[in-house]
Amino acid sequence: MKITRKEFNESWAIEREAYKEDCKYPFFNLEIEEDWGVIPEEYEDITKAGRATSYNATINQNGPGDEYSYEVGYFKAFKLIAYFAKEDSDSFVMPAIFVARHFIELTLKNLIFNLSIVLGEPIKINKNNTHNLKELKEEVYKIASKYKLSPLMDNNFLEIINQLSEISPKSDEYRYPTNQNGEWNLKNNTPPSHIINLITLNHNMNYFYLLTQSLLILITNSSDSIFEDTVYTNPFVIELIKIITNKRFSENISESQVQDQVIGVIDSYNLPLEKAEIRCRENNSGIEVIYGDLSLFTIIGQGENLYLKTEALIIE
Repeated sequence: MKITRKEFNESWAIEREAYKEDCKYPFFNLEIEEDWGVIPEEYEDITKAGRATSYNATINQNGPGDEYSYEVGYFKAFKLIAYFAKEDSDSFVMPAIFVARHFIELTLKNLIFNLSIVLGEPIKINKNNTHNLKELKEEVYKIASKYKLSPLMDNNFLEIINQLSEISPKSDEYRYPTNQNGEWNLKNNTPPSHIINLITLNHNMNYFYLLTQSLLILITNSSDSIFEDTVYTNPFVIELIKIITNKRFSENISESQVQDQVIGVIDSYNLPLEKAEIRCRENNSGIEVIYGDLSLFTIIGQGENLYLKTEALIIE
């Protein structure tokens, strides 16, 4: 379905209110029956279900992508780490910052992709992947500015990303004690300071989580999504688009080459899409990929680069 920008912003505001409750996590059940101090007499297989069923975690992905489980999982893990940091803050700070930064990186990448789909923004094909938070922030800000998504342009939101990027510019500083050259990652003169306030970091993560997850619920496959009644409600179509954006095309693309690539992806990744329903045709912008009678996306050329573009779902 297509909705107006006003309707979209109103829905996002409603979702932000709903997500405030999630920021109170963790909710602890302190009456844990399992003894966490047990040292087994022999090896125990971690893939066998135990009697404490709430600790039997299913990691099979029910569908492609499943960004939600990754992002929310890292957010909740951060909340738990930060909560217990008072026991040994100098040790807990390492996983706390690593997990917080990774949550931000995953979320920014997911935002860029899904906002591009719903807004019809071109997605560069065969783009180099990056762990640079400032680069990802600039991409989000560029889209937010163009479409007046003011919460994502807010200085408070941007500064959270900036500070995590300054504290951990390469993503591995809190993962390993030394870099690949054997040098200490965290020297005494490492800016901006020696102190990390984990309560403040927790507040910032709450703010970041509130803005981003309340938005993503509207632009991913969910019951509240604007994907409803569109071809993008099929998660395997979204997966197809993600894979295509990572493929290498020749400079002079043609209908047959694009069709071969799309069908090749469906074959190689065993996507449950009907290959016979895929066809391509040239339009004014480039080469359009159609599934049945529904337009999936168009491959367009801009200079030496290729981009994938969908039809916008948010209108004026």
